[in-house]
This record gives sequence, structure tokens and C-alpha cells, in this order.
Amino acid sequence: MTRDPFESPDALHAAHALAIAGQHAEAIARVQQRLAELPEEHKPYPEAKALATIARVAERGGDPVAARCALEAALGLVDWADLHFALGNLFRRRGEYERAVRVHQHLLNRADLPATERDRAQHGLAQDYIKAGLFDRAEE
Repeated sequence: MTRDPFESPDALHAAHALAIAGQHAEAIARVQQRLAELPEEHKPYPEAKALATIARVAERGGDPVAARCALEAALGLVDWADLHFALGNLFRRRGEYERAVRVHQHLLNRADLPATERDRAQHGLAQDYIKAGLFDRAEE
């Protein structure tokens, strides 16, 4: 008997398969369903990574709305700087410069951000301002 990959007991593998198949919303739903079934003390790192992967696949597949939803869902689980960078960059590519600026400013306001990540956030903020045509702000 052949198993349907979407019926796999491993929801994260099924979610990846769904994302690759272009079913981004269903992939996000599978990860969220898995989270709902897990005990409260579970550390959601694998699920956050899965959502970040779904976001990348969705963006490359031309579905920026699903990419944003997946990134925001991942940020609801963990507060990883890389997720913030991905979300800020997605906003900038979509022309949502104010939102991109807010994300990069949020990163700069974090006391726990290492110097290399702070430089990366400063660079992202400058790119946001340049794309928005605010060249004087980018120089600051």
C-alpha cells in the first residue's frame, strides 16, 4: 500500500511537500495544526524553521502574502533576528517601505542584538530609505 505524503505522520515533512507543491496556505495550516497538538512545554524551534522555509518557498513561488503570513506566524513562536530580517526585506521588495523601516528599527532597538546583526539592521534600514526615495535619511 502506497502512502500519500500528505497523510504522513510527520506534519513538518507534509508541510514542506505542500509548500513545494504551491499549496502555501495549507502548508502553514499543517504546521499550526501540529503546534496545537503539542504539549505546552514544547519548544517550537522546528515549527518556526518550517514556517521560515515555507515563507521562502512561497516568496519564490510568487505568493508574498503567504510568505508574510508564514513569517509572522514564525515570529509568534520565536524572536529570531533572521526572521525579522526576512520580514523587513519582504516588505521592502513589496514596496511597503514604512513597514520595512519599522521592522529594521525594531531590530536596532533590541539590546541583545550583536554588533554584526546591528550593522546588518542599519544597512537594511538604509536600503529601506533609499528605496523609499529618502536619501537624506539613508545617509544618517
